[in-house]
Amino acid sequence: METAGGIIWLDSVDSTSDEIRRRIGAIDNLSVIAASEQTAGRGQRGNKWLTRPGENITLSMYVRPGENGIPAVSAPEAFRITACTALSAARYVASRGVRCSIKWPNDIYCGDRKVSGMLIESSVSEGFVRDTILGIGINLNQTAFPPEVLNPTSLKRLTGDDYDIRRESDALVSILLENLRSLDSPFLLKDYTSLLYRHDGFHPYSDCKSGRQFEAQIDGITPYGKLRLISRDGVLNEFSFKEVSYII
Repeated sequence: METAGGIIWLDSVDSTSDEIRRRIGAIDNLSVIAASEQTAGRGQRGNKWLTRPGENITLSMYVRPGENGIPAVSAPEAFRITACTALSAARYVASRGVRCSIKWPNDIYCGDRKVSGMLIESSVSEGFVRDTILGIGINLNQTAFPPEVLNPTSLKRLTGDDYDIRRESDALVSILLENLRSLDSPFLLKDYTSLLYRHDGFHPYSDCKSGRQFEAQIDGITPYGKLRLISRDGVLNEFSFKEVSYII
């Protein structure tokens, strides 16, 4: 184990988020654990996060809103944490000269390919978010992916450059810390919405409950993180996570 630049580095771990959870009570607010290798990384919808050892960013941050300059977040507005984390990852990717967007709720896409994913797990107490673990993975140097990984890409695929994972992890954490201090910004959800994947025009979606496929245009995000879609016949619907999926 090595601590450098405020990040606790591990050679190998099952999941950086699980390691954070095991250390709660012994680590400070805003602590970050990163690993060269994750053997059981987790993503959204129970998916595995599959990456090659030593080639990508795999880290988690422990956050207690309301402390250390991080604004408190009410339970109904917990989506602000998701929006802030996704914006941070998108701004990191953009800082490397790569255009990207946020595929609701928190994947980072370059064109129609995924360069970053995250898993955000929060606990609530007395109407406020008590703490949250921000797990982030960004594909840096990996250029070959297993077939079960859908629509992958990496910064190296897009730029041809090689990246130092420790230096890049430091850069990502710096952006994340800066943005977390603005969790209560009135512009947060506007900035998030402006970067949404397929923000303009009509695109195909699937209703996860009925399996019905339809075309719709994004109308924005509610304060609670629901995706607002207007169908071609003008009907507006709001969807929670896992209620609708993109057809790519």
